[in-house]
Amino acid sequence: MFLEWSRFKDVEVLIDIRHSINYDAGHLPQAISLPFHIDLKKIRQAFRQKKALDDNKVLDHVRDFEPFLEKVNAFAGKSMGFYCDSGGLRSHYLSQLLGDGFHFLKDGFQGYIDDKLSILDIDFDFILLEGFTGSGKTEILRALARAGQQFIDLEEITGHSGSVFGASHKHAPPTQLQFELEIASMLEGYKVGLPIYIEQKGKSIGGLHVPFAISKKLMSSPTFFLDVPKEVRLTNLVNRYAKLPKSILMSSILKLGDRLNHDEVKCAIDFLKNDEFRACAAILLKYYDGVEVYSSGKQGAMIIPYDTQEKMVAHMILLSRPSLG
Repeated sequence: MFLEWSRFKDVEVLIDIRHSINYDAGHLPQAISLPFHIDLKKIRQAFRQKKALDDNKVLDHVRDFEPFLEKVNAFAGKSMGFYCDSGGLRSHYLSQLLGDGFHFLKDGFQGYIDDKLSILDIDFDFILLEGFTGSGKTEILRALARAGQQFIDLEEITGHSGSVFGASHKHAPPTQLQFELEIASMLEGYKVGLPIYIEQKGKSIGGLHVPFAISKKLMSSPTFFLDVPKEVRLTNLVNRYAKLPKSILMSSILKLGDRLNHDEVKCAIDFLKNDEFRACAAILLKYYDGVEVYSSGKQGAMIIPYDTQEKMVAHMILLSRPSLG
């Protein structure tokens, strides 16, 4: 049975029957990869010649169907949904081989993408969180989430925090398409008219581009600037990065070699080798603070004074409604 996404999404097991390369480039959330190897070139040739293909003839053009079927049977007792790129021949002939009781996505993954990404154009109300390096923006964002607020955590989605140290402790990054689909999936569950908090990351993060429609909205969105003292920021940086392997941290510091002078890089590495993490972080903040003063959105932003995390979150929630006018 071929279903629209609104019904298809309720199946218990989502199965991507495309080539694994296509799956890796982008797939439905929670879907597993189980390629259905069929020679579509020969199938299309038979189709053009108007040759009827019964199950046996279809199987002549299928490779490794028995192992495929064994994996499908492992999910017996659960509702299963299969999808290919367009909901075309690959899905059609698999549905013919499997028989009744299985679901297929009408218009396939491409139809899903077209429908899913259209949500990026909706006029959501974003609020940007900004602050100097070490301000704890990500921690505040997640505290807002725990308080029941709508949010998008770009750092969690991309596995990167946006700096040269960004990929030091995160998972492998998604593809650009998967990145956009993850954002769209989050927005799908959010209410228009209520604020969505998002950390300021610029137009790109970890080599991935923030979707243009979202990036454009963020340019005119209200901003909360976390006014956190330097000493607190140093503590935050030490707590976050000191546990990482020194080799990774050293490699990241060396990437700043064209932005810090030679003596500063050498001092930072020496401090790192001697476990003087705070002194090392202080040198690095000299660079980051200089860059962020230049690019900061502090001017015109609503300043959130440093306090306990709970009080800063409560302050932002209180200010959010008026800020969205």
